[in-house]
Amino acid sequence: MTTVPPHRPAAEVEQALLALNDGSHPFEVRKDDDRIVAVWRHRLQGAQLAWGRAEWRYRVTLLDDSGEYTTSVVQKNWDGENTAFSFRSSDVTGPVDDVLARAGWTKRRSAVGRMVGRLLGRD
Repeated sequence: MTTVPPHRPAAEVEQALLALNDGSHPFEVRKDDDRIVAVWRHRLQGAQLAWGRAEWRYRVTLLDDSGEYTTSVVQKNWDGENTAFSFRSSDVTGPVDDVLARAGWTKRRSAVGRMVGRLLGRD
């Protein structure tokens, strides 16, 4: 039997994630329906790229007060030219995942991961 460590309430975790909007991170965090979304944007510069931009979203769904969450990623590029820019997804996922871990929340395994865990007697 696995012992689950205590975790902070979902409402408290949401507030901690929204508090990442302190200006020290290269992204914005906002609530979007039942998700918390960290959005990184890059406005491409230059005469030929006046309208180009890229966006990367790290979406976190807290599963009620279970202490588990799921994530998904959405990437959008509006760029009419072949351009390059520097981006590390860990600049977004790192601070978000750190808040979740400190609050005692764990990422929910996929259905296959849960099935393998049961087969191996780890659940």
